[in-house]
Amino acid sequence: MKRIKGIEFREDAQIVAELAGLSPSTSTSPRPAASKPAKLPAEPPSGLDRQEAERIVAEAAERILEPEGRQALEYLRDRGLSDETVRRHRIGWTPRVNIIRENGTAWTVAGITIPWFNSGRLAMLKIRQDGDRKPKYVQVFSDSPSLYPDPNIIEPGLPLVVCEGELDAALLGQELAGLASVVSLGSASSRPEGATFLAMLAAPKWFVAHDRDPAGDRAAGGWPGRAVRVRPPVGKDWTDARQAGINLRRWWIENELVDAFDREERAAIFEFCGNLGREEADRLAGIENAAKAESPLINHQACRIIQQWV
Repeated sequence: MKRIKGIEFREDAQIVAELAGLSPSTSTSPRPAASKPAKLPAEPPSGLDRQEAERIVAEAAERILEPEGRQALEYLRDRGLSDETVRRHRIGWTPRVNIIRENGTAWTVAGITIPWFNSGRLAMLKIRQDGDRKPKYVQVFSDSPSLYPDPNIIEPGLPLVVCEGELDAALLGQELAGLASVVSLGSASSRPEGATFLAMLAAPKWFVAHDRDPAGDRAAGGWPGRAVRVRPPVGKDWTDARQAGINLRRWWIENELVDAFDREERAAIFEFCGNLGREEADRLAGIENAAKAESPLINHQACRIIQQWV
């Protein structure tokens, strides 16, 4: 930040603290000793009680792999999600969840269950309703959610991709495994605050990959300067791009993650992961005199990526 902004470290720290929702003092005079402030209580859970929400998540995750949930599973497959991704994210399907509105009336929702976690503990449960039911997404449980699928998936040193919706985040997380950590804040208008912001600082570079529409552009404009706006190459979102035939992993390597690897690493990834010929892989990686280039140096990072691909 100091190199980019041309400011001193103390100012850097103040900016980071402000973005994280903290209020550092600007005074240089010593402060008197104070008693430790009381810890503020966390916001209480809302919606269903925890035990019921966890039961729904567990049953729905099993049901989607059974004949009863086949239609929902086919929908997710059509979006590009593998069965392994569905299992890993514990996405499921439920035929009925009864919710009591504030006025005491009952409301029944049904559809694909999308659980959020915080260090493996259920933090939120959304249901994407079947068919044309409105609203499309219903939040039925919440207990201090921060990032989907779980803030623990942020891997220090890897770039961070922030998607608008959960299913797009699951798709890009699947396609960019080993290249980037992929999360969602649940909507374009959400911003990282407090502990969420600090957790995201473990990533050296942020990509705001919201939908390709005016709302996504406006939302991305409100992010810190370190965040790079990335629009899907075609369609409205990343699922549209995948369904249009875009190889998302290759597109991100060629267009956005090009600085994350040196040229030899990129050539190795293109050759072994993209099933390309040696010369074509070198050309795409930007190696001059590709036909005469030395054999690509495949270091540990490139090997790990290649193993995850195959």
